[in-house]
Amino acid sequence: EQSGRQTPRTPFYNYTKSMLVQNDNVMGTYIAWLPNAVDGQDKANIGEVHTFDNGQFAPYWYRNTDGSLGYRALNLKTVYENIEKGSTDSAWYTCPVDTGKTCLAEPYSWEAGGRTIVGTSITLPLLVDGQVKGMAGIDMELSFLTQLAESADQSLYDGQGQVILLSNTGLVAADSDSQLALAKTYSGKHKDQLLGFVKQGQKQMLQLDGEFWAVEPIRLPGVNTPWAVVIRLNENLVLAGAILTKESMATEFNESMVSLVLIGAVIAGLGIVL
Repeated sequence: EQSGRQTPRTPFYNYTKSMLVQNDNVMGTYIAWLPNAVDGQDKANIGEVHTFDNGQFAPYWYRNTDGSLGYRALNLKTVYENIEKGSTDSAWYTCPVDTGKTCLAEPYSWEAGGRTIVGTSITLPLLVDGQVKGMAGIDMELSFLTQLAESADQSLYDGQGQVILLSNTGLVAADSDSQLALAKTYSGKHKDQLLGFVKQGQKQMLQLDGEFWAVEPIRLPGVNTPWAVVIRLNENLVLAGAILTKESMATEFNESMVSLVLIGAVIAGLGIVL
């Protein structure tokens, strides 16, 4: 349990924790106010448990392997270093701040509670009178997607096909065959062609070299970068199964992610005014 001096920022710090407690499917919750953008008290809060080194309000609560909760301030030093060198590695922070829109981060790995997790983040801007005052977000693990892909492949094709989930830029979020490295760029067959369809959000069904491929875009409300379910099957397998799989995967992923977007929206909505 983290404690510290009670300040006007304390309720927001506690609220970030309570949202994690109430949502078992979320791995982390956080808020970051822009420097002196909300209360103008960054200097007065230097050293407080809920702040970054410069006094910027930035609490981050996360779930440990055993289910207990851990806490630290967001590492904004890395964020500012990435911004300075023009890197997109901190897009989870910069995307909602720069665009004022909901953002779905590319799959990535992070450290929390002594373990490396592959997941994604849904981040939203904190808006006051139309102006961005900061950002809020949630982290989620992607292991359920791999389980979903494996289940779909096994139940419909007795494990003879391959079900892959790709992010908008082509990073692998799930692979039923465990052949592809997660959170890395897709390196399988017909890479350029498939990644082009995914990037553009195009639905496709095609036959290539004796195999059937299907691409089904997945779109989330307010997010302009669709992901996609990709199905690979021997052309002798039943086409109807592929259609059912990609639609089922798209629906289940969309429903799961929409619920998380709503959780993130609640955090963002109360991230400045309780």
